[in-house]
Amino acid sequence: MRIIKVQSNGSIKEDAFVNRSKYLKAIHDIAESYLSAVHQSGILTTDMDGVLIHDDNAIMAARIVSGPEAQVWFGRYADANLVAVAEGMAAYCWYAPTLFVGRLLKGLSPEINRVVGRHIRLIPGAEKHIDNLLELGYDITAVTAGHQESAEEISNRVNIGVTYGTQLGVSDDGVYDGIVQRFIGGSHKLDVVEKILEHEGKFVGTHVGDSWSDIETLAGIPDSVAYNPGCELALRNARISVLGVSLLSLLPFFDPEGKYDSLLKNTDLPDTVILMLGQPGPTGLTKLFADSREIKKKWINALLDGQQGSALEIEERIKSELREKGVDFRTRYSDFMSVDEFDAYAKKAYEDLE
Repeated sequence: MRIIKVQSNGSIKEDAFVNRSKYLKAIHDIAESYLSAVHQSGILTTDMDGVLIHDDNAIMAARIVSGPEAQVWFGRYADANLVAVAEGMAAYCWYAPTLFVGRLLKGLSPEINRVVGRHIRLIPGAEKHIDNLLELGYDITAVTAGHQESAEEISNRVNIGVTYGTQLGVSDDGVYDGIVQRFIGGSHKLDVVEKILEHEGKFVGTHVGDSWSDIETLAGIPDSVAYNPGCELALRNARISVLGVSLLSLLPFFDPEGKYDSLLKNTDLPDTVILMLGQPGPTGLTKLFADSREIKKKWINALLDGQQGSALEIEERIKSELREKGVDFRTRYSDFMSVDEFDAYAKKAYEDLE
C-alpha cells in the first residue's frame, strides 16, 4: 500500500503504509483536497472498458462475427490509429477500430451487441462499487466508446441509469448498416462529459477513465480519476490514478465520511495511489505504468478466469445464447483491407463524421 505524489517540479515522493487505518486516512485527505466538489454534487461519469468491464466489448463482438483473425486486424488498425494520435489527431482516438467493427457488423442484428453486453466480464467489485455509490447518493452516467446496445446492457447489470455510447447506424430492416452515426471517444467523449459535469460555468463532478479514448477527457476535466491506466497519457492526464484489482479500490475517494471503510477487505484497497501535481521526465512513470499494466492485464484476468470463466468461455456463452435466439452472427470474414488502405478510409470517414 503506497501513495506516490508527483510534485509540481516533477520530483516523485513515495509513502509506504503498513497500517490500514493510516492508509485510508491518507486517501480521504487526498479526496477532501481534490474531490470535495464531487462529494457535494454527487455527479460522476465513468468509462466502461477497463473500468466497469475487463474485456473489450468491441473486440468480443468482432471475434463473435468474424473469428479470432478479426482481433488480429483490430490490433493492427488500432496501432495505426495510435500513430495518428501521436501525430496530433487526438480527437481521432479509437475511431478507426470502432469503424472496423462497425463494418464487420454490417447486415447483422444489434442483438449481437446486446448479448455481448449481458455476458462480458465485469471488473471485480464493479457491482458492489456502483451499488455503494448509489447508496451514497451519486448520480452516475456511463460515457463510453463502446457500442450503445452493449453499453446499455452493461449499465443495466450494475444499475447505471444513463448511458452514452458509440451509435452504429441501423437500416430500415433492423440490421446494422456499417455507418458510425455517433462516436464517443477523444474530444467527442470530452464534449459529452463536459455537458454532464458542468453547472453555472464550473465543473462540479468528475470522470473516471483509464485509456486512450479517455485521454482528452482526463486532461480536460479537473481532478479526474484513472483506474489502472492503460496508457501513459491517461496516467499523466489524470489528477488521481488508482491501481488495484477491485473497483472497490476507488470507493474511499468518493466516501468522504468513510462509511464503507470497515466493509472493505484488504484486497479491495488500492495497491497504489498516484497524485499528479506536476509532470515527471519522459521515463519518470515507466515503472508505475508497468505496474498498472500488470494489474490490468495479468492479475485481474487471473481473478476473473477463476470467478467468471475465461474470455473464451464467455465467447462460447455468447454464441450459445445467439444460437438459442436464432440470431445470425456469421463466424468468418475475409474482406480485410490492408492497414494503409483502412487507415485512409477511416480518416476520410472521420472527416465526414466531423
